[in-house]
Amino acid sequence: MAILEIKNLYKNFGRTEVLKGVDFSMEEGEVVSIIGSSGSGKTTLLRMIAGIGPATSGELFIDGEEMKQALSGYLSVLCEQDPKSVGGTLPTDGFYYVQ
Repeated sequence: MAILEIKNLYKNFGRTEVLKGVDFSMEEGEVVSIIGSSGSGKTTLLRMIAGIGPATSGELFIDGEEMKQALSGYLSVLCEQDPKSVGGTLPTDGFYYVQ
């Protein structure tokens, strides 16, 4: 089973289509590179996978579970403690602190 699966993902900014029907899956242990020219949607795609930015439409699955909150723009990775209180820094430790 794919650890990450994206089906028919779209992202529009107004009338501009940035992502148009993106489909891919990633198996556990697999390394995937996302390459493209400036403005092609690489960061937008990663923001949607992380749950930081909403998609216009599509489906995102992590470990077979649909991540609707990621498509709605909610943070999908949260830290229970302020990272600074345990010696962490943002964003290098990979967690977002939401108070």
